[in-house]
Amino acid sequence: MDRCTWETRQMLQRILAGWFELAPVLPELEQHLAETTGYPVQVQPRPLSVSAARIAKFLAEDHRQPAAAIGHLHDWLVGVHGNQLRGDWVSFLALVQNAPGLAVDQRAELVAIADVLCFPPVPPLRTDGRRLVEMATHARVIGSPALLLEELTLKEPQLAQHAREAAERVRTGPPPLDRQEERGPEPHGRPLVRAAAGLALLAAAGLAAVLLWPGGPSPLPARSTVWSGATVGPGRTSTAEVDVPPGAARLKARLLLSDVNPDSGSCTELTARLGIDQHDSSDWRPPGAEVSLPVPAGLTRLHLTLELSETPGCTQKVDIQRVEFTR
Repeated sequence: MDRCTWETRQMLQRILAGWFELAPVLPELEQHLAETTGYPVQVQPRPLSVSAARIAKFLAEDHRQPAAAIGHLHDWLVGVHGNQLRGDWVSFLALVQNAPGLAVDQRAELVAIADVLCFPPVPPLRTDGRRLVEMATHARVIGSPALLLEELTLKEPQLAQHAREAAERVRTGPPPLDRQEERGPEPHGRPLVRAAAGLALLAAAGLAAVLLWPGGPSPLPARSTVWSGATVGPGRTSTAEVDVPPGAARLKARLLLSDVNPDSGSCTELTARLGIDQHDSSDWRPPGAEVSLPVPAGLTRLHLTLELSETPGCTQKVDIQRVEFTR
């Protein structure tokens, strides 16, 4: 799998997983993709996060013409949900696949930068979302990721730094590796060999854990969070995605929020809750409280939702920068 395909798949999955209005119409979307792209419709209904991963993989990676396949998805999104900013980014992903004059690594850089612009880790100060799409589109047309970075540096220096790091990751990072379940069947006998090797590695890892951490197994790494909105209003939600470290059984987070208008004094009754899309949510708790959620079995990536109670005038800045996991 080339780098552009990988970056496209990741960004497309992120867009679809956060588009909650798609959940009720997933059967219609899958049927449309089956008719236009040959997408294999799922027999049993699945959560939005699972369907998003499956659709993104098929359109970006498995389809022979990803530009056309993603284009069919965009047309359906516009027809059902109208022109939306996230739909514009889907269109960008379709068009960048066959962008003339761009090598594969340049297209990969553009997609990586676009992912930063679509899900900004810091709020843009002088540029709205529509303008960011226009800047990325212009860079695609003229074939210059470098020019996009230069324009961002002039208009959004902080965002430009994150975009530059994303482009550098594409240029110098290791090539993406397929997961085992994404590969075809192996020749007879090889699964047994791999299983034996895996058991040996696990045994060695277990021994190392005992030697290095005599008090028990190593702690699981925390994951940083990038929220879809830097601020969230009453009754509204902000979303983030995190990878699940192997062995994780529970997620822990502190509801760190700060009042956008602290002088109003009207937010003493505010509560919030954290949830995992299509799974459990915490109880409503005051800002600053710690919440814990079970990690659904079999998931390697969680789509988190942070929801505020209906407390008028209590728009909050989301200060949750990471979540922790326990075994």
